[in-house]
Amino acid sequence: MLTIKSSDVKVNQIQGGLLPIVEIYTHKEIFTNGISKGLKGKNVYFASQLMSSNGIRLLRYKDLKHRIKINTQGRIPSWFKFIETKLIEDPLKSKKVKTDFQLGYNIHSVNTKIDNLKTKNWITTFHDQIGKPIIGRVLDNPNEDKIRIEHWIQDLENDQISPSVQLPILKKCEGCEVKTNQIRNKKSNTKVRCIADINIENCVKVSANSIQNDHYIADMAIYEALTQAEH
Repeated sequence: MLTIKSSDVKVNQIQGGLLPIVEIYTHKEIFTNGISKGLKGKNVYFASQLMSSNGIRLLRYKDLKHRIKINTQGRIPSWFKFIETKLIEDPLKSKKVKTDFQLGYNIHSVNTKIDNLKTKNWITTFHDQIGKPIIGRVLDNPNEDKIRIEHWIQDLENDQISPSVQLPILKKCEGCEVKTNQIRNKKSNTKVRCIADINIENCVKVSANSIQNDHYIADMAIYEALTQAEH
């Protein structure tokens, strides 16, 4: 577990992180071009602070507002690009970290409280029947320990690059193995919605905003939202 302890001195004490930055770079690399100052200013001392919950991918810079609670508005800083080029083989094609730097499950604090879960809220959950996590939108108010959701998937524009570097845009699933209860169009008999009933206790709440044509954009990387539901 990664914890940040406040003390009387200005620098916070970071405990329990994995893969210290100082073990990845030389002293000269860290203290060149203000990299050290940038890292220290954001209390970043471990690569695990910047990686997905499963320790396989680097988070997007804007996702750090959730992970380490920093202001991510504006341009991506040089210190983050510096780490990205070291940990990832080709940042333009995938967020997957090189094998030598991959970690085990990267435990950190995740807000899994689902109090006041309502219709139209977004959640991720691990779907036992298909053995993987999914994203859904709540259709009905909770009924005891169960809730009905509509399955949504990432809208991918380019199948030549990893979904991890594509925008976290969501669209409705029109039918898949999740289909516990599938609704069909009576006139055309085509699959139009993918519906599932799931256990509330397995849900992790996420956020998404409407953009256009019944598409939404998630507030964090899809791969991280899904990974949080796995444990």
